[in-house]
Amino acid sequence: MDKDFNFMGTCIPEMHYMVNISSKLEPALKLIAKGKYLTLHYPRQFGKTTTLLLLERELEKRGYLPVSISFEGIGDVVFANEKIFGQTFMRKISESFNYTNKELATYLLNQREGIENFDTLSQVISQAVLDLKKEVVLFIDEVDAGSNNNLFIHFLGMLREKYLRRNAGKDYTFRSVILAGVYDVKSLKLKIREGQDAKYNSPWNIAMEYPADLSFTSKEIETMLIDYSEDKKISMDIPLVAERLHHFTSGYPFLVSRLCSIIHEDIIKKSEWSPEYVDRAVALMLRENNTNFDSLIKNLENNQDLYALVEKVILDDIKLEHSEQNKIIKLGMIHGIFKKAQYLEINNLVYKELIYNFMSLNLKIKVLLDKNIEN
Repeated sequence: MDKDFNFMGTCIPEMHYMVNISSKLEPALKLIAKGKYLTLHYPRQFGKTTTLLLLERELEKRGYLPVSISFEGIGDVVFANEKIFGQTFMRKISESFNYTNKELATYLLNQREGIENFDTLSQVISQAVLDLKKEVVLFIDEVDAGSNNNLFIHFLGMLREKYLRRNAGKDYTFRSVILAGVYDVKSLKLKIREGQDAKYNSPWNIAMEYPADLSFTSKEIETMLIDYSEDKKISMDIPLVAERLHHFTSGYPFLVSRLCSIIHEDIIKKSEWSPEYVDRAVALMLRENNTNFDSLIKNLENNQDLYALVEKVILDDIKLEHSEQNKIIKLGMIHGIFKKAQYLEINNLVYKELIYNFMSLNLKIKVLLDKNIEN
């Protein structure tokens, strides 16, 4: 199969040129082996789903039974009551085996019939894990779709209770559960008693942060360029090109792949890459519309405080200490606008230039409109 650079959706090793992220998988695999539960939260198009896929493949090799589902496009009806949610949950687990193990898919689908509420769902999970005679690892992607729903929060509470009971030798449940999304699920709160708004408890405080940074280092980017150069017979100074890509992107996976795609499709004329091609690709990308840029701008426009803070950082060059305890700064981190540093900094040079151009134009338009009003 003819490979290409993928910047839309999940990366598949057989189809796409990919960074070797084995070093990002092994720490998580060690925690899964210990029965730990994990959360994986990063901005859009940061490689979450690809990481889950590669983890799933590696777990299969090691004798686990990974189960992967997604809440993307799940709809509000699913959260109508515990029965509908529980039966849908088992159906989606069943569907994950439709093309690999029909017998298992049928078995899991049949289990949903006895589900009436979370108590019976808990019993079904216990019996299924016992019957399967394998360590079952559950992946739930796009959990943001349910994170603002009280029913989903209670579902997490049920999984948490089963985890605690399993550790005490009183229940059977998933070996590990990994929840992936943009927002940190551990920050959700579950009301302990109805009518007591002040008493809250996190339903997912049992989970650990994913133990590796998903952004690419220059050395990691080199692994993708080596694969590409050998496959396409392209000559390049791989360490220099990789460093240039990292310089502009700070290793943001979407940006790295998109720049490589632009160079391959729109810039390269001979069978060689020059580091200067990266600069040209950045200029071309900044003039395009793509889903990543659209999401970035939308997140700024939808929060006036965040917009104002970013405007001060970029246009006024203020120096402000970084603190994720501040909800505005944390929101900027969630959406990939700020990076972890001593002082507030924009995530990468591509974003910095994009946001600077966007805000500068907004200011110019505002001045023009104000003049027209005065006239």
